[in-house]
Parts: sequence; structure tokens; C-alpha cells
Amino acid sequence: FVMVPLTNFVAQKIKAVQKEVMKIKDERIRSTGEAISSMKVIKLYGWEAAFREKICDARDEELKLLRTYVLWRAVGRTLWTATPIVVTLCTFAAFIVFQNGTLDAATAFTSLTLLNILRFPLAMLPNILNSSMEAAVSLRRISLFFESNELHKESYI
Repeated sequence: FVMVPLTNFVAQKIKAVQKEVMKIKDERIRSTGEAISSMKVIKLYGWEAAFREKICDARDEELKLLRTYVLWRAVGRTLWTATPIVVTLCTFAAFIVFQNGTLDAATAFTSLTLLNILRFPLAMLPNILNSSMEAAVSLRRISLFFESNELHKESYI
């Protein structure tokens, strides 16, 4: 029960950082697209350095956020890897406390076998939480795109 709040906390942090990464990435892609579509004007007025700096600054910010994202993912992976072990230790500790310190070999090996069966679902639960957080960010972005106003033909011709 301790690992679920920790995992949820890490998943929320990953979601927040991913939102920021996507925002910065959009800004960088928009700047790059603007520079490519306006290349003749940029070359004519000698604005290459200004556009390069703008794009590089956006990329540096994106990389900084990506490092934070990767760090939180590593923390999450560590928690997710440790979850089955922590559950096993907590199960044995609870058994010993409630059974007045009597844990024989038959009970221990039977418990280990049953907990080993639960290992995969316990390991996958945090991954499912993380993937659902990432999917929520993506779905939100897609829904904002689909809900945005249509461009009129006159505005881009």
C-alpha cells in the first residue's frame, strides 16, 4: 500500500514534465518551421543568427526538461522494480507480526511461490499507471487540436 502512492506521485510528476516537454517541443518545431518557410527573407536580411539562437534556446530548454523527464522515469522504474520485493518483505513482516514470530520453511516457500505468481502483475501496474498518464497528455493534445477552429481558405492562400 506504500508503493501505490509513491508510484502515483512519480506518474504525476512524469505527466507534468511531459506536458512541459511537449509545449517546448511545439515551440521549437514552430520556430524551425517558421525559419524554413521564411528562409529567403531570413537570408536576405541576415537574420540567420537570431533564428538560430531562438531555435537553439528552445532546444536547450527542451533538453533540460527531457533530462528531468528521464530522471523521473528512472525513479519510476526503480520503484516499479522494487515493488514486488517490497510486497514480499511486507507480507513476511506482517505474517511474523500477526503470527507471533513463527515462519516455517513450508509457509515461506508456499508464500514465495504465490508472491512470485503476483510478481508480473505487480511489476506491470506502475507501467500501466505511467502509460495512462502519458496517454492522458496525448489525448488532451489531440482533443485540443480537433476542437480548434478551422482555417478559412482565404487565410492561407
